[in-house]
Amino acid sequence: MILETLAWVALVLIGGVLARIDIREHRLPNRGIALLGAVCLILLGGAALAEHEPARVLRAVACGILLFVVLLVMAVAAPGGLGMGDVKFGLVTGIFLGWLGWTWLWWGTLLAFMLGGAWAMALLAGRRAEPGSRIPFGPFMLAGVLLSAGLSIV
Repeated sequence: MILETLAWVALVLIGGVLARIDIREHRLPNRGIALLGAVCLILLGGAALAEHEPARVLRAVACGILLFVVLLVMAVAAPGGLGMGDVKFGLVTGIFLGWLGWTWLWWGTLLAFMLGGAWAMALLAGRRAEPGSRIPFGPFMLAGVLLSAGLSIV
């Protein structure tokens, strides 16, 4: 339980830094994503072994890969939409969502797109953005995972 908690703390701390960078610079640095990915795999892998649930970490990795592939297809199909940082961050956020379960991969991803879309519409309505404006997606991906984690506890 302690290793799992540390993984979630790492997500909040490192993910929060990545989200702030994305808001400021519209990019998600590879080093930060790689650090978060390595930390989460080590801690969640250790938690799965300690809890005698190795299949749980395998599911988490499978979910991360699935989300990575889906976001990659979206990024290639619609250049200028999602950036490659978002795609790579999807691997890590998918791992955390997969840790919660297959259903949470769906809900967490849906929440991220709904929150990001609502933010974009609010910016457009307030004339603070125009069609084609760049919107950082990393913060919404992080929010989708954290909201899912909160909802999964309830």
